[in-house]
Parts: sequence; structure tokens; C-alpha cells
Amino acid sequence: MARKLRRAAGLLLATQLSFSGKACGQTFIDVAAEAGVFHDSAAPNSPTAPTFAQVQAGGAAVADYDGDGWVDLFVTRTSARDVLYRNLGDGTFLDVTDSAFGAAMSDVASTGAAWADIDNDGDRDLVVATLGDQRHRLYVNDGAGGFTEQGLARGLIIDDGQAATTGTSVSWGDYDRDGYLDLYVASWGGFTATATSSQARLFRNRGAAGPGQFVDVTASAGVAMDLSSGFHAGQDLSFTSKFADFDRDGWPDLAVLSDAKTSRLFWNRGDGTFDDGTVAAGVATGTNDMGLAVGDVNGDGLVDWFATSIGFELNRHPSGNRLFLNQGDRTFLDATDATGVREGGWGWAADFFDFDNDGDLDLAQANGMTIGTSSQADAVFFRNDGDPKRPHFVEVAAELGLAAQEQGRGLLTFDYDRDGD
Repeated sequence: MARKLRRAAGLLLATQLSFSGKACGQTFIDVAAEAGVFHDSAAPNSPTAPTFAQVQAGGAAVADYDGDGWVDLFVTRTSARDVLYRNLGDGTFLDVTDSAFGAAMSDVASTGAAWADIDNDGDRDLVVATLGDQRHRLYVNDGAGGFTEQGLARGLIIDDGQAATTGTSVSWGDYDRDGYLDLYVASWGGFTATATSSQARLFRNRGAAGPGQFVDVTASAGVAMDLSSGFHAGQDLSFTSKFADFDRDGWPDLAVLSDAKTSRLFWNRGDGTFDDGTVAAGVATGTNDMGLAVGDVNGDGLVDWFATSIGFELNRHPSGNRLFLNQGDRTFLDATDATGVREGGWGWAADFFDFDNDGDLDLAQANGMTIGTSSQADAVFFRNDGDPKRPHFVEVAAELGLAAQEQGRGLLTFDYDRDGD
């Protein structure tokens, strides 16, 4: 039998698995067309070539936005309106962008997206990072299947005097533990323009004083990203962020992955501020970090860290992927080569999940770039064949049917048909 794969304009979505009785019989098949998930990532026949930032873009987010018990799908695009697919519960999806958003959804270039209940009213709202606009977008759910755009009114403002937004990804986490989700937006400004400051931002939810209203606390919280130095001096190059309690002290920490050796790990002090612990933690070894996946890879109860990057086979500022095992003392052990995950092409998004239900975490990775041989790039899939306490991965994308010679950027996993996998 087969686990089903969605691939739409560079977006890889691993979704459904039906068991054959043996792990070796599990494969992926592309069901995008029959499920009704099909679109171009950019407008066809666009008169202008995409920017490099747009070439790198590719985002998606899933949530049950309408409360019917089925997980729905939102996909970002760079020169056309984003798309909301409503899950019909029969293995198919319906494009409901017009009815759900109306005029609130414009065709601004967008990148990352994430759902969250920002005001604790019981339904999922949506934040979308933008490129080349004046602000990011925040779509508030009206509880009846519709959304209004309220980013400006609710404080998602980047007031730094720079011309336009350079968002890449968004992540939610309650870093101050007040019961309301806060927001981090990463930012990649490009290799040609010189930024005056990073546009990466931490927005604190005002909580009970203003549910779903946000305040920029980047500087006061101590999480302002360094602009890169050396060859790329003065540039703002972060891609991916995640909140996770890496040190098990009960407070969500913040990891931000970035180009040009500017990735950061911020330890949460529990008082609304963070300390930069990147170097001491041992995770400052990447040259160009892009995607981040977190999970307990070796079953010790600690959150481990996987970073995608550019592989050595491409010979373009390579460092390869890296897997860091959490040691429980605010340090990480580089287990990349011991676990077999170094080479993954030109890596982007990644996600841990147990695709074969054998009790350990496997790893999917998007791959590709419009440069050289990486323009024809397979997805990467690392199957965990190791002992649960001693992970070891084998790259099996071709074996699983994922060698489609298409570029990927964003990636997520979800159970769209509620069959348990």
C-alpha cells in the first residue's frame, strides 16, 4: 500500500499512509490532482522574473479552521493570491479562498504562514509573512468560515524605516506563559540590499489586557538578530524559527536559523527576556542554515535539533545538514555523520515524523535551487533504521517513490483523512 504525497508547485506535503503489513512495502504516491489540490506557486505568464527571495519562498499551514473535525490547508504564493483549501472529509479539498477571504486576500507576495487561536475564542486565526509589502498579514477568524485582515489594527507593524517587508517564516509560542500565543517572524533581506536593522521580530500577545493584540518586544526581550558580517555584511538573512523548551525548565526557548553563520539559540530567562546561548550550546557550526526540525530523536525526553543547509556535493559554501542531540545541560552533541544525515542537497524545510509507525522518528526534507544541478532536485527522505536510543538514518526517497525531479521549498506532514497516520 502507499503513503500519499502532495506536491504542488514546489510544495511537498507528506500526508497519508496505508499499511501493507511490512515497512518495506510502504511508498508514496502523488494524489494532488484527484484531491483537488493544484495551483501555480506564482501567476502563470508573469511579465517579471521572480526575485531571489521569491525563488526561495514556499509555505503552507494546516488547521481545522471551520471546526468540522477535518484539517484544512492554506498555501502561500509569490505573485498570485494565496489559496485556502477546505477539507471536504472525503479525501478531496475545495478552494474556498474567495468565500472565506473576499477582498481581504490580496495578491501580495507571501512566504510563511501559521495558524493559531490568537484571542482564545476557540477558532484558528492565520498569520502570513509577506515580501515587498508594508506589513505582514493577520487574518482573524469570524467563527463562521470567514476572515478579516487586521494586522495593522492588531500591531503587526515593522517600523524601521526600511522600504518593504522581507518575511520568510512565522512561528507561534507562549514564551511568557500567560496563556496567549506570541509570534516570531523571521526575515531574509537578500544579498544585494543593505539593511539598517534586521526585520526579524518577536511580537508579544498582550493577553488578558488585549487578547490578540501584539507589541513588538524584539529589542527589550533580547532577541534582535545580528546582521551578517564578512562577505555579506549588513544583510538580514534568517529563514526559520521555532519555539521549544530545549532545557526542560518549563519556558519555551527560541531557535532561529539563518544564512551566513548568523543562526541563534536564545534561552528563555522566564522574565520576558532571553540570553543568546548559541556558541556555548555548540550549534553555531552551520554556514547557511535554512530549515529546522525539532523532536526527540533518541528517546531521552530532550528536544533535539536538525538543520538543513547546502550539501558538499554542490560546492557552494557548503556545510551540509546537521543533527544536534540535546545533552540536557544546555549543550548539544553534533551527531550528523554518526547518524547519516549530512548530505541532503540544497536543503529547505524539514520535519520529523514516524512515517512507518515503528516507534522512532523519520525525517523528510525539501530540496532544490535554481542553480546548476540543484535545479533538478529530488525530495530527501531519511528513514530511521537505528535503535530507538541510537538513531541512524538511511536516505530512501527513491525507494519510497519520492524521486520526482521537482524542486521543493516548504514541507509539512498531516493526517488529512483521519486514518491515524
